[in-house]
Amino acid sequence: MPWIIRDATTNDITGESPMQSSTFNESILATHPDYVAYLLTDQKAEKIKALKGLRDATIGGGVKHTIASTDHIFQVDGMSHTMINGALAVKERGNSTFFPINWIDKGNQSVSVSSTDLTTVFDLSGRLYQASYNNYQTHRTAIDDATSQAELDAVDITSGWPTVPYTGV
Repeated sequence: MPWIIRDATTNDITGESPMQSSTFNESILATHPDYVAYLLTDQKAEKIKALKGLRDATIGGGVKHTIASTDHIFQVDGMSHTMINGALAVKERGNSTFFPINWIDKGNQSVSVSSTDLTTVFDLSGRLYQASYNNYQTHRTAIDDATSQAELDAVDITSGWPTVPYTGV
């Protein structure tokens, strides 16, 4: 089948090229530097997507704090973190009667928390965020710096994450 020639302005067919189409040769495309770079970029994007999922799952694991001899796991997603910060801000403004308050832990149990307990949970959540961010950045840099599929495959994005529920260790 001949190649069709089109006018660049009107897109009208102006004729046929004497060149005949050849059978597609995938091995030529697979070794072309632009195609190899395209594939690597695509693989990097997929690995970064998986990396973000691991980061979010780690943060979603919550933090563990013991209150009255009972271990409780507290959610530290964005909304929970904001609520904890707000409760602590009320105390900072001088409302000493605000605590203790009832808080719902990740297991949906109501627990009475003091301002000290909530401060500890807030601090643990900050350290969990920072540890997760640091590990994410380490892996992200390694992914970005990979210049070949072998180098990209060598980046183990499952390593280095804090244990959750996070206890500060």
